[in-house]
Amino acid sequence: MPAGHHQLGRIPVQRAFTTATSAELDAVLVLAASSDPWVVKLLEEACRHGKAIAIADTARDQFNSVSFSADTAGVVFGDAAASTEGILGLLPAHRVWERLGSVQAG
Repeated sequence: MPAGHHQLGRIPVQRAFTTATSAELDAVLVLAASSDPWVVKLLEEACRHGKAIAIADTARDQFNSVSFSADTAGVVFGDAAASTEGILGLLPAHRVWERLGSVQAG
């Protein structure tokens, strides 16, 4: 792993919300709420593009800023460990196909 990069458990953290677009990401894991409008933009884009989204209990307030609902397919909640495990379970499908309607996997 290049110098300066971090890991969250066994997951390499490659980008921060300030340096990424949803097109570059396979999933979004939010561990802390932020008042930065870029976080909402990133979450909204990730949702539209069928990316897996996990929001930790510590970031639950962040969810109040987005337009999608808690029962949206591929959005998981829980403590940091549960939300991380939840998103890891969604990654093998590459997208949350149920959210994308008529688009079919593979």
